[in-house]
Amino acid sequence: DNVSIKYLLAWLAMEAKDYDAAYSVYVDIDRLRGARGLELLTFAQRAFNDKAYAAAMRSFKELSETYPDASFAAEAAFSHARCAEALAEDAVVPDLLAGPEPGSVSTGSEAIASYKGAITLYERVAAKFAGQPVASESQYRVAYLTFTRFGDADAALAILKALAPVRRNV
Repeated sequence: DNVSIKYLLAWLAMEAKDYDAAYSVYVDIDRLRGARGLELLTFAQRAFNDKAYAAAMRSFKELSETYPDASFAAEAAFSHARCAEALAEDAVVPDLLAGPEPGSVSTGSEAIASYKGAITLYERVAAKFAGQPVASESQYRVAYLTFTRFGDADAALAILKALAPVRRNV
């Protein structure tokens, strides 16, 4: 139950790129310090910055579910969606760079399916935190994905036009 030792253990786990182990340690640190999610939020942000998107997504999801009324709830929900987008990007980009196998035709439909989960999460954030900056940022991300991943410029433009008056006020 020594918090200093737990910080050291978490640091060692992150240096070894074992973010699942670090996650478990940070859950303990948060509980021991009575931090009400702030320690886990710090870990999740670090994991995201280190491109450990799965561990970050797990942490942000837990934070948004466990502390729905916390001051960081909107940030956690948005970051959860952002991690889903980053995981989709990681899964799709190497496949696209490799190109289709000889003799096959790739339509890119794999890329489309992998981003729908992120778009759904962004839409939930925009609905739940309407009027907050993360809502407009979520709508922007939906427009961005709609344009860049689905190639639907008209739908993306419609989202951005509806969003423009709100963004001017943020």
